[in-house]
Amino acid sequence: MAAPKEKRSAGQPPKFNSLAELQAKIDEYFETKVGSKIIKDNDGNVCTDKKGNPVYEVTPPTISGLALFLGFKSRQSLYDYKERAEYSYALHATTLKIEEFAESQLFVGNHQGAIFWLKNKGWKDNQDVTHLGAGGGPVKVVVEFVNGDGQDS
Repeated sequence: MAAPKEKRSAGQPPKFNSLAELQAKIDEYFETKVGSKIIKDNDGNVCTDKKGNPVYEVTPPTISGLALFLGFKSRQSLYDYKERAEYSYALHATTLKIEEFAESQLFVGNHQGAIFWLKNKGWKDNQDVTHLGAGGGPVKVVVEFVNGDGQDS
């Protein structure tokens, strides 16, 4: 009599066999794909702005970049992995680190992209404009930033 066939679970085999393997790959992403470098011209000279400061090329951490680097075909696959108990903390901490970077961009230069990204992550910015006095006196503006957890930031 033939031995019964071993049952295989449906779907793709796991991308990572252990938390240590996943964490090593996450660390590699931040070490090799994220950061800034000085831009040089074709002659090897450092490019500078009008004030003589070196110009940097910045590669920010992104969810899509992380997903691709980890070998996933979509961001959703990364989110699905976050639901696996053994990988949940590491992936939640990593995506929080990426969110922190986007949040920090609100305090430098051109921040419209960071605002857009944060709004897509559940953050809200509310503006309440009221006129004080019947004669159209001074305008009071209240701006409230609320993160995706509903907490004031």
